[in-house]
Amino acid sequence: MTRDMLDAMPTGRNIQAVGILIPGTNLSVGGGGAISRDVGGSGGLQQSPLIYRGSGDAVQTMYGRDFSLGHFNQHSRVHGEIRVGDERWPIAGHGWRDHSWGPRYWQAIYYYRLFIANFPNGDGFMLLKITDKNGKARRQGVLLVDGNYEEILDLDVATDWSERQDPSKVRISVMTARRKAQVTAEILMLAPLRNRRKTAEGETLVSRIAEGFTRFTWDGQQGYGMTEYIERIEDGMRSRGFEPLTKKELEAA
Repeated sequence: MTRDMLDAMPTGRNIQAVGILIPGTNLSVGGGGAISRDVGGSGGLQQSPLIYRGSGDAVQTMYGRDFSLGHFNQHSRVHGEIRVGDERWPIAGHGWRDHSWGPRYWQAIYYYRLFIANFPNGDGFMLLKITDKNGKARRQGVLLVDGNYEEILDLDVATDWSERQDPSKVRISVMTARRKAQVTAEILMLAPLRNRRKTAEGETLVSRIAEGFTRFTWDGQQGYGMTEYIERIEDGMRSRGFEPLTKKELEAA
């Protein structure tokens, strides 16, 4: 399926757009032309045979529209078992669902820092700092506290780097309308990845992706999750402005 075909599909680009894809929407309820989110007709409102194409291009998405389509993230809880032959391993814990449609264009991201965590009491977070080529940064995400999401208002990230220039420890400061939080992260295991894409003009774009299994500490609790650092590589330099990569690192990238 081509990207043009995927773009033509009616896909919700955010929570609100997903809601109005489902029959049961009355465009006049609420006054002032407001859209009623009568999802699935649960409110018994008028159902209109409307076709929606998600939110308009003016709506800012978390990762940017050139990266992925219909992208959504969700904290989750999982239980069950893994079976291999006669052996079984029970599973019960928290996790994270990350889904989009079609290919992801990693080179659309200049660089970003992503943190996802779950804690034993059910709390968690998803925090993102994403920066464009001009150095303009967006800070987005949520804290999950007592079963409710709190959208972040500000986010600061300070990273300690290993001798190989991999992220090793992180200090994260977060603010929502209800609280301020200090989080520390220790990356226990890192998988350095790379993605290459050739443009129509024949240029090869390279991105370095570092996926880290991470232990987080927040408000006295320890939880686990992942860090994901993405950086474009240009002329042997990481986009975050560190010294040139060694030949070995370039080959690994």
